[in-house]
Amino acid sequence: DPVGPSDDLSGFSLVKSEMVVDNEDYVMPLNLHIKASLQELTRTYDEIFEAAYTQDQTSKLTETPKTANQLFNMTDVFI
Repeated sequence: DPVGPSDDLSGFSLVKSEMVVDNEDYVMPLNLHIKASLQELTRTYDEIFEAAYTQDQTSKLTETPKTANQLFNMTDVFI
C-alpha cells in the first residue's frame, strides 16, 4: 500500500545517519583469511623472538665489534 498524502512522514528520516567521532572506536570485521594470516605471523614472530640465543650468538652480541664485518654479524644475529 503506497504512502498516501494523508500519511505524515515529514518528521521521520528514512536514512539513519550516524557520525563516527573517532575511527578507532569504530569496529570493522576482519576478513577471516587476513585474521588467520596475522595469527600465523604472530606465532612465527613469537617463536623467533622468544628463542634463546646460542652460545656463539651470545658472544657475537656481547663483544665490542672491531671491524665492519663484526658489526654486521652482530646486527645480523640481533635481527
